[in-house]
Amino acid sequence: MAKQAELIEGRGIKELDEAAEKVQTLTEKRLRLQEQEAEARVDLLDKMRKNGRKVYLYGEYKARIVPGEDKVSVTRVKEPKK
Repeated sequence: MAKQAELIEGRGIKELDEAAEKVQTLTEKRLRLQEQEAEARVDLLDKMRKNGRKVYLYGEYKARIVPGEDKVSVTRVKEPKK
């Protein structure tokens, strides 16, 4: 049992500490970005409704209100020029 506990518990292994911290940092950033994306989608949905648009094309993107749902979808409609 002691050997198993040693494998599970932290033992101050620097490369594991750094790798775990990196994963946690990236996870926190992703969650913050998801929150910002959700807020931006609500804002876009409100503005599309305010302007009477169900679909809006701009540049290489298309925004559309998803039928029967209270959300908006944004997709790329053509490849960007390289």
